[in-house]
Amino acid sequence: SEFRVDEARILRYPWDLIGYNREEILNDLKRLKRLKTWREPANIPGAYLIGENDFLISSTAKIYPCTVLDSSDGPVIIDDEAIVMPQTYLRGPCYIGRETWIVGGKVSASSIGHVCRVGGEVEETIIQGFSNKYHAGFLGHSYVGEWVNLGALTTVSDLKNDYSSVKVPIGGKLVDSGRVKVGAFIGDHVKTSIGSLLSTGSVIGVMCNLVTSGEPYPKYVPSFTWYVKGQVRDWISVESMIEAAERMMARRGIRMNEAEKRLYRRLYEETREERREFAERVLRS
Repeated sequence: SEFRVDEARILRYPWDLIGYNREEILNDLKRLKRLKTWREPANIPGAYLIGENDFLISSTAKIYPCTVLDSSDGPVIIDDEAIVMPQTYLRGPCYIGRETWIVGGKVSASSIGHVCRVGGEVEETIIQGFSNKYHAGFLGHSYVGEWVNLGALTTVSDLKNDYSSVKVPIGGKLVDSGRVKVGAFIGDHVKTSIGSLLSTGSVIGVMCNLVTSGEPYPKYVPSFTWYVKGQVRDWISVESMIEAAERMMARRGIRMNEAEKRLYRRLYEETREERREFAERVLRS
């Protein structure tokens, strides 16, 4: 059988996802309009709606009073059983996923996956499902995987002081993104402590546990690294990390299957040398 694609977009680097997200939200809008009937936005007591673009709000979503939905720059889409709490400003284009809570703050030009808990300021960012950024702190021009928990006041820099192009660590070297604004790329199951600071163009591998010393974290942290107050704790086993991930997943009624566990164990072995080299650099610094 023949498989044909008339139009395809090749993404070379992770920051391409952020660059195209606005456009993809508009593409999703057309599809979502066909899939189901959406609530009449005028019937939201206490919410203040601005702009002439679309508001797609599920009939099962709950929008509290003292919220602002602004479609001046693009559509605002709020999916099934999502909750938007008071003191929230949503500026389109943005998508709020199923059963996600926006607990106050500002979300603009972003896609938030399902069953997330998001507060503070989020700009030009993609957050995958089951991830939490519940408290104050800035997250901009970033990509966040699933099952991530960003502690209170975790803040990501997405702009250099000299306004020069951001370089991102890819494959062991710094790659010029050609963009002035690039935040962080954060893998699945990453946890950051309160008060964490992430540098412009940071890459954090899967299942990392980061505890701040007050200084920004290294720009690249290999997968499965426990980086605690400027030191690498290399005695934490992959099984302990998987167990911690399972505890978080259980809070949402999800079980990690055996295929996922095998995948993480294999990735742990494949990145062992990266972690060793990273630990040596930390010791020398």
